[in-house]
Amino acid sequence: MAKIERLVRKMLNKPAEMLFTEVEYVLNYFGFIKNTPKGGSHFIFRKGEEYITVPRKKKKVKRGYILRIIEMLNLEEWYENLKKEGRIN
Repeated sequence: MAKIERLVRKMLNKPAEMLFTEVEYVLNYFGFIKNTPKGGSHFIFRKGEEYITVPRKKKKVKRGYILRIIEMLNLEEWYENLKKEGRIN
């Protein structure tokens, strides 16, 4: 199973928190670009007109932001489509 599939599955389990680098990987995979803050801990990821602000606290992202990303990227449907195509179990 590819890294993106493992990370999406992890997100769909709705953990209390995930590493910022894991969340960043998923957002980058789906075409979002990170804007680095000037001294703050809130990062803005943009894709065209869409954007999401993700705060990083001690290198982790809290569940509320993970849930927003799941909804914004429609990850449940994306993951189910992979299952239907037989790419994952």
